[in-house]
Amino acid sequence: MKKLKSIMARMFREDLEIQHKLLNLMMSTIFIGGLISLFITVFLHQGAEVNISVGFMVTVIGTALWLANKRNGHPRVAAFIVVFAANMFVFPFMYFTSGGISSGMPVWFLLGLTFSWLLLKGKMCT
Repeated sequence: MKKLKSIMARMFREDLEIQHKLLNLMMSTIFIGGLISLFITVFLHQGAEVNISVGFMVTVIGTALWLANKRNGHPRVAAFIVVFAANMFVFPFMYFTSGGISSGMPVWFLLGLTFSWLLLKGKMCT
């Protein structure tokens, strides 16, 4: 429990910019939700393609979260990696393999757009 508190204190310390704190909050939430989703998809036998895509995204989020919070972290690079991986690879793949417009993927596309609008600036956002 002390380890978790120290991680949380480091991720949301006072000297960080508000965008860095927002990035940490969103990526932590998505990482935890992704792990839960991965366990559910494996338990319900959703198929290898779903398990691989969710596992890939959880790995990308975890790596980006580590990259943003390591010593001399790079939060903008981490946000770009997540936005690029999600919007260009994972979400389109999941859209076409999970039923298209009748699946829940349009909501995830909105999450991807919202994530990029909130966390990226300038040329990176476009």
